[in-house]
Amino acid sequence: NQTKKARRIFVGNVPRETGISEEQMLDALYKEMINRGLAATDHNPIVSLKFSREDPRAGFLMMDTPQSAEHVLQIDGWLMLPGNPIQLRRHDHYAPTLDTMAELGIAGAKPVGASTGIHVSGSPGQPALPDRTSPLPALPGP
Repeated sequence: NQTKKARRIFVGNVPRETGISEEQMLDALYKEMINRGLAATDHNPIVSLKFSREDPRAGFLMMDTPQSAEHVLQIDGWLMLPGNPIQLRRHDHYAPTLDTMAELGIAGAKPVGASTGIHVSGSPGQPALPDRTSPLPALPGP
């Protein structure tokens, strides 16, 4: 899926030593999103949560849309589980695509294949730009 990277969120500072399960963590994140008005009570935007095998205090969320991923990032540090502020971040190498930016409603972004309205001067059917190599006229003095 084109939006997979935009929907994936790193979760850090997870207190797994307390025995918290992936399901309990997912539920706590969803409830925090509801409490902050970032999710509806009838739809959990968190598709999955997987704890990392390499780092016992980390995991990854998969959200249902890029917009819900942006919403969950807003609770970074607000959810406290046994005194630990849960961290929510994008991957270090994340860069949104134009498609994702357009889906998020970022001004000026156009999905791939959309017309930009930009035409190259001198291309077939387009007039050439005027010559701009001559110096500009001098401004009148004071």
